[in-house]
Amino acid sequence: MCVIMRCFVCMCLLTVSLVSQAHKAKPKFHDYPVSEIYKGKPAPPILTSKRQRMFRTMIRLGAKQPVKFAGHYTLPNWRCGASCMSFAIVDSRSGKVYDTPFDYILDPVGGAWLDQFHDKFPERIEFHPNSRLLRIFACPDGEDCGFHYYLMVDSEGLRLLRREPLPKQLVINRPYHPPSEVQRVTAVKPGRLPSSHPLEKECSIKCRNWHERHD
Repeated sequence: MCVIMRCFVCMCLLTVSLVSQAHKAKPKFHDYPVSEIYKGKPAPPILTSKRQRMFRTMIRLGAKQPVKFAGHYTLPNWRCGASCMSFAIVDSRSGKVYDTPFDYILDPVGGAWLDQFHDKFPERIEFHPNSRLLRIFACPDGEDCGFHYYLMVDSEGLRLLRREPLPKQLVINRPYHPPSEVQRVTAVKPGRLPSSHPLEKECSIKCRNWHERHD
């Protein structure tokens, strides 16, 4: 009898815990404010990782923009396909560059979601200059599709706060592998930039061939 009661109590506690977790409030942008927004001259980005050096041109261009995120950061981003995007985070005060916890993100949903919520389709990435919260509606590295809430922590980078997966029937079920031969210039379509632009000069024959196959 005692064993049965203990099992019953454990089941009740587990149920309460799961219900509590399910109803836990979602992170809000106003819950993570910043004290001030940097308005000075952006510092040149300091490239330290292989990935940062690979996408150095896009990072340097994006780092010149005004502060976009968490008081003193910019988010340079670049395309890696029709539904693929990558980005980095640059500290406008110090020039420190933070890699993201993933290499790229994909659009997560197909026609079923679009047909039902076409007027409320969320942004793939949402962030604000006056908040340290960043929300992603995507599939990081093609997996775990849904909403991902990250907190920007100085000297650390993005810290995952919460993940809300999408129902599997809404997720686009297709593999994706960014082409390694194209490297950092996959985001640039040949002829879309002036011939003097550094990215247009870097776009090799392999890059052009890849875009022809995937457009």
